[in-house]
Amino acid sequence: MRSCYYSSLKVERDSSVLEIWYNLKENHTVNPLNLHVNIRASLEREHEPVYFAYNFNTGYSTYLLSKADPPQLSILGRVDLPRIHPFTVHLALLSHEITHRMQPMAGTLDRMLGIEKRLLELPLPANISANVLKADLQELHGMARLVVVCAHRTGRDLSNIDSLLRDLDRIGKQIELHMNYFQIDNNLHERVRDGLLSLRDSCINIDRRLENRRRRIENMIALLYNLMQNQDSTTMREDSTAMKTIATLTMLFLPATFISSLFGTNFFALFPDPVKGSTFVVSDQWWILLTCSVPLTLLVLSIWRFWPFVRRVQQKLKVRRSKADFIDSEKGQL
Repeated sequence: MRSCYYSSLKVERDSSVLEIWYNLKENHTVNPLNLHVNIRASLEREHEPVYFAYNFNTGYSTYLLSKADPPQLSILGRVDLPRIHPFTVHLALLSHEITHRMQPMAGTLDRMLGIEKRLLELPLPANISANVLKADLQELHGMARLVVVCAHRTGRDLSNIDSLLRDLDRIGKQIELHMNYFQIDNNLHERVRDGLLSLRDSCINIDRRLENRRRRIENMIALLYNLMQNQDSTTMREDSTAMKTIATLTMLFLPATFISSLFGTNFFALFPDPVKGSTFVVSDQWWILLTCSVPLTLLVLSIWRFWPFVRRVQQKLKVRRSKADFIDSEKGQL
């Protein structure tokens, strides 16, 4: 049965019965990754339903736990069902389940404070190793998942307790209306009610603590992501500094490279002469070098200057076409 809570009151002459079904516990199992199929992981839910029936005429209660664990069986074995209030077992089962569920959360606060202390004590958090930050992030994500699951189950328990309180009032009203019913001690009835209310307050307190812990974990995750981004930006600045160094060295050697290439052409030549010494000869067609190099340089600079403008025009045209297509589709639907 997957419903969270369901109750039914059958009032008859010979036998009046209150029946209740609800899920006491819900276990989640994540299957390991399977690389041969498209589904990377699957979630399996296993419910532990509780069936309860109370006969107003005889005063007997019936409990059915299809998947009871040893602690739950020990709880049922220690109580004398005919002599106690019918909702006492509900109170004991819910109290045990809530206490048992919060045990894994006991170490999350210590681990979270340890990560926070390590980050605050370091003078330069940006010097933390990236592997350490990734390990802390992985641990915080695991704690966040545990907090979310516990908060979901606490909300379900809170809903079950509210429903049990309503059914407890229904039992009291039915007994007051029909004197032939099995009478329940009013003091015991109020004690069970006080126990459920106390358990309800405990669930509200747990939910408040889980919400506080969830916010702190989210803040720490955001802090670690900011530290990782700071490390990435520092690495990028170092890379940009290296690129600037390379560009500076290139600019320093570019004039000498240009002069070497220039004197390596046939337009300019240096001939050794044993009588007159070395003779520097300039070709009559030297203007061809300027005619080819200057327009080509201007063309490259023009393309570099106007290419961003062309890209902006293309983006604007793309946006206009998308708006026009959206308007046409809206008109077609009308």
